[in-house]
Amino acid sequence: MQQAVNSQVKKSGGITDMDEHSLRQVLLARYYLHLANEQMKSESESAKFAAINLFHEALETTLFTCAAHLNAKVSERGGIENYIDGINAKIDGKELPLRRRILQFNKARVSAKHHLTLPEDNFFSIIRTTVPEFIQEAVNLTFCKDFYAVSLAELIEDSEVGSYISQAQADFSSGKYYDCLAEVRKAFYVQFEKQYDVRKFEDPEKAKARGLLSEFSICRAPYHAKNPEYIRDRVSRPSDFIVFDHSALGSELMREGIDVQTFWNIWRLTPGVYHEEDGQWTVEYDFDLADDQQIRENCIYVLEPDSKVSQA
Repeated sequence: MQQAVNSQVKKSGGITDMDEHSLRQVLLARYYLHLANEQMKSESESAKFAAINLFHEALETTLFTCAAHLNAKVSERGGIENYIDGINAKIDGKELPLRRRILQFNKARVSAKHHLTLPEDNFFSIIRTTVPEFIQEAVNLTFCKDFYAVSLAELIEDSEVGSYISQAQADFSSGKYYDCLAEVRKAFYVQFEKQYDVRKFEDPEKAKARGLLSEFSICRAPYHAKNPEYIRDRVSRPSDFIVFDHSALGSELMREGIDVQTFWNIWRLTPGVYHEEDGQWTVEYDFDLADDQQIRENCIYVLEPDSKVSQA
């Protein structure tokens, strides 16, 4: 959903204490952590080298972002230790945790990068928990925000779309992964699907009373779907009322700079929803999505599509 979110981000900057640049940097750090953890699943040496450098990228990005936000005094060639000291001087008597472990990690990273020497496996287990914990606390102390709750939703101009993405983030944090997917789909529906809704053509008399010509011009569904016969034969559940005109949709995605494959991945990985005329949402239950062992990873993907998950 992030590419769609990007098209709605306010140009004037953020609406919270975390400005847009800082927010994007924190999201980048979170993506580095995701990639590092993916590499840690492999036993190969190459993956371990990649993981330790990705953890460092996440750490460095976070320190740079926090220091810049706090106007911390750090020399131009300041290393990790100098950034920690500079940030500590700005956070009112508090200090970043795990200093010794982080400095040990940095030494291990230097050895890995410049001397091709990996740390022991047990140290990798420490890295995997220490670096994310440090980063989470650095963001919390600097911005008073939960690292995993930071979202571009805070910058979305459309408040309705933003509210669904924010709820999706909350559901993800609570481990309610199916609800997270459904909330993302609601945002997706509002931004893309509702303009392809053919339900208004289910009853010709009602459509005529509401002004058939105006309904035809507003609805972007293909012509052949705008009739009761199509609806009677093809619609078996509420989400079937959404009938895409693939040519019009492709043009819209191109105009907004949204990758077509990403669009359909999000559509595939989220349950069908429909906004009823009374304002209530119908959320269809998809057993395949709910029972998918990768549901947590699917949530990460639909919230931040740049985080790769396996493509079906």
